[in-house]
Amino acid sequence: MKPGRLSLVAPRARTPSHSFFYHYTPGPQRPMRIFHAAAGRHAYPFLAISTAVFELEKALRQRRIEQAVVSLTGGPYRPGDLARIAAVLRGVLQYTLVEDVEFSFSEVAPPPPKRIRTPFDLQPVRDVCLFSGGVDSYVGLWWATVHLNHVAPVFCAHSDQSWTIRLVGEIHEEVFRRRRTHLRQVYVPAISKQGYAQLRGLLYFVSAGAWMQLLGASRLIITEVGPTMYQPKFAPFDMVTLTTHPYVVGAAKAVLEILLQRSVEIVTPFANMTKAEVIALAPAAHGIGMTHSCISQRFGTHDGTCYGCVVRRLGALAAGVDDVSYRRDPLLDAGASRGNLLALLRFSLDFLTGRQTMEEYEIGDILRFGKEELFQRFALDNLAALHQLVRDGRRLVPDVGDMYRAALQALGGAGSLEARLAMIRARRSLPAF
Repeated sequence: MKPGRLSLVAPRARTPSHSFFYHYTPGPQRPMRIFHAAAGRHAYPFLAISTAVFELEKALRQRRIEQAVVSLTGGPYRPGDLARIAAVLRGVLQYTLVEDVEFSFSEVAPPPPKRIRTPFDLQPVRDVCLFSGGVDSYVGLWWATVHLNHVAPVFCAHSDQSWTIRLVGEIHEEVFRRRRTHLRQVYVPAISKQGYAQLRGLLYFVSAGAWMQLLGASRLIITEVGPTMYQPKFAPFDMVTLTTHPYVVGAAKAVLEILLQRSVEIVTPFANMTKAEVIALAPAAHGIGMTHSCISQRFGTHDGTCYGCVVRRLGALAAGVDDVSYRRDPLLDAGASRGNLLALLRFSLDFLTGRQTMEEYEIGDILRFGKEELFQRFALDNLAALHQLVRDGRRLVPDVGDMYRAALQALGGAGSLEARLAMIRARRSLPAF
């Protein structure tokens, strides 16, 4: 194994001869060259750990794995540091994937430094802000540049998402370069077609630590809206995103503080805001139409029926903001799939009118984290979006129309929906930086 590569060795249970191997080396892409320079060598542990865990999730879909050995270059670790990281990683896999994998670390020599002719801007900053090209990260980065003196946006680029890589570059060039930000990239492994990756969040947060190390940053800004951070299930066996769940964010913070050897603050400015409230803050006449929030982002289209599209479409309607064009519209098109839409609308109506009868899988995290008021607003937003369409003279498809009429009856008319639309557009909710 060449120095500086990551080796992930994960024997199958009771069959040591069958092992999973993953070797990692930062790629030759220009934005990654800094990690080959002498100044960037201390970033290797961040990339090794984050990549190892992300690739391990893929391997766990294929086989049972009980042990993982991650090879790290030497660092200023204190006694017990690596054991603490191993415990954090084991816990996060238990929580997100219900898998028990024991982690350990072995040390490899760092790669020899390379001379990099192109100078790199390593001006120290306090704040690193993750940027993905989605609507939340777009609005979040904009407001970060408003509130903070200097912020460094970091984009984690999956190797199989060239369209998204190009999109993020275009948004930054069109909107943010004039705000004097310098986009930093970290190339991460392919997300592949093997299913939803629950550990994407840990991959992004710990990978961003590589740039926090180089820039001396002490704060990581994650601009996810609250209802996604605490996303409820609509049915007992629903697969929901844990990408920015507080447990995963807390695990990433613990790993970052050990590797950076300093205190780290994770800032979630939209944690108590809904999608509609965030979209209402989008800067006028700037690139919201360039952003992408669809599960089909590999292909550059907005499907319109996935959960991400549904939440965004309802949020933009409630906020009164012009949105992107969708391939299908489940609100108005009887031929479009409406499973995600109807499940969300049913949840919203139940939350507003019968919360005490809802199941643990629906509201457990909402109650545990004290987010009842946030989801009250979120539920009103989703139904108020239907009211906006009706107010505009649009004809809802029959089952969505039935849901709207049921909401009017349960809420005693349209007054609360009208009031909610006015409140969103007054932009009273602001990010907490």
